[in-house]
Amino acid sequence: APATVTITGSANGTSYAASTGLTVNANPPPPGAVGAACTATGQCDTARGLTCQTDTLLWPGGYCTKDCTADHRVCLVGSSCYPVGAQGATWFCVENCTPSSDPGVTIRSSCRDGYCCFRDAGSGVGACLATHATVCQ
Repeated sequence: APATVTITGSANGTSYAASTGLTVNANPPPPGAVGAACTATGQCDTARGLTCQTDTLLWPGGYCTKDCTADHRVCLVGSSCYPVGAQGATWFCVENCTPSSDPGVTIRSSCRDGYCCFRDAGSGVGACLATHATVCQ
């Protein structure tokens, strides 16, 4: 499962002070699914209404998604509707993730490179959104 762990060694009842961190990330979304990288809409699951968003600031590496501004219930299983962009005027289906238990902390979780798992304050659900200047912990 996605997590950051610390590994500490011991032998014959003696603990050693050296330790190292290890971050385990889940696999990126499958090609064409919500959250998958893309450069053109044809690389997304168009039969399920997904298009490729390529604005490099909002969607680094491209992002298979669909506009859910008019109906927040249209998102596919494993994704949720979130406001993206200036003033939150447009809402898109974004990949769900497991957020940190600390509401103020963003983590990589199962999100692909360039995205962090942000916790929705209201629902507690995590969403993979572009990191911009945020550092995933």
